[in-house]
Amino acid sequence: MDTAVAKSRLELSKRYIDCRDEEAAVIAAAAIRFYMIRYLKHQDIEFDFDLALSFEGDSGPYLQYSAVRAKKIFDRLSERGIKVGEVDFGIEIADDLWEFIVLLSRSEQVIEKAAKELEVNVLAHWLLEVAKKFNSLYHKCPVVRENDPVQRTFRAKIFRLFLDKFKDGLSLVGIILPERM
Repeated sequence: MDTAVAKSRLELSKRYIDCRDEEAAVIAAAAIRFYMIRYLKHQDIEFDFDLALSFEGDSGPYLQYSAVRAKKIFDRLSERGIKVGEVDFGIEIADDLWEFIVLLSRSEQVIEKAAKELEVNVLAHWLLEVAKKFNSLYHKCPVVRENDPVQRTFRAKIFRLFLDKFKDGLSLVGIILPERM
């Protein structure tokens, strides 16, 4: 764990100056935990610190980063005094957003399957798939910079749904979210 914390601290120090030990420990724990659960329960695992602690790709820190990034959307909306109203369901929904909604709607099925099969990696793979889709949409479908209030509201509601379901999934696998990354 000490090695993982040291590597987390190094990576965090590249992102901002005042990295706290608690932040490094939370990220290190997520890295180790996620690396272990992404495999089948009877599969041999050769642990790789560099892969486990990567902030990009299939890792616990990547999942944490995705959730922190989503949370920042709502922090920025609040800072700018932008209110998110009611959704107008008469708008045209982009295919990417629609696919994301469908993916999010499968969360309960994925959790049931993981529990029924006693294979937590099922949930781990869904979390990765959802995080990748969110990060793709983050650039394609901005919320804070969107000038159309109808589109902004719809996207904000979708990203709030993502954040809520994603945080639930992370909690189920024992991953804690840091305040920042």
